[in-house]
Formats: sequence, C-alpha cells, structure tokens
Amino acid sequence: MEKEQYANERAIIEPDAKRAWEQDISIRTEFNGNFDDYIAFKIAQSKGLIRIQGEKRGGV
Repeated sequence: MEKEQYANERAIIEPDAKRAWEQDISIRTEFNGNFDDYIAFKIAQSKGLIRIQGEKRGGV
C-alpha cells in the first residue's frame, strides 16, 4: 500500500517539481543532482512533515 500511495503522490507532484528542477540549478545543487531525493522532499513537504526555517505555515 505504501508504494502505491508514494507512486500516486509522486505522479501528482512530479510535473511541477520537474519544471522547477530543470529551471533552477540551485535546487539541483542542493540535492546533489538526485531528482528522486528532491521528489521525496517535495512529497514530505506537501504533507507538512518538513518546514523551511522562516517559512510561514502552508508553504509558498
């Protein structure tokens, strides 16, 4: 079940994440060129599991 849920979440988040990944070299640098790590981060962030210091609740 968890793998299926992750796949569904990834399918929802991936198009926007891919666009940001391709346009912003600082994202690629921060995640050492690992897109899968970036996707995992974006999924966790969308669930409210990760907050960026100084960021207001609800994200950007």
